[in-house]
Amino acid sequence: MLSPRQLELIDALSDLEPDNTYAQRAVAALAELSSASGYRLTLESGELRAKVPGSGEGVSLAVVHGKQELGKIQLFAADGSGRLGEEGLRLARWGVKLLAR
Repeated sequence: MLSPRQLELIDALSDLEPDNTYAQRAVAALAELSSASGYRLTLESGELRAKVPGSGEGVSLAVVHGKQELGKIQLFAADGSGRLGEEGLRLARWGVKLLAR
């Protein structure tokens, strides 16, 4: 069964109109719902989109579809620890899989 946060993420991602800013808006929604204070999205095309907080390390997640890596998402914890909470990390991993598809 899906958690309420997972349902919120599905709703947020499916409500976005696809255009050239889809990836950034989707990652921003993912960051918000996983309680991250910021994000960095690096696509294989070299494109970089970011809302990076002043300091702290982030959790890096590869965006993979099949055998092809499409990019990386780095999420920053609000407390600067570099660690999202257990629920936030689980939601972030799940959301990255959705984005890759």
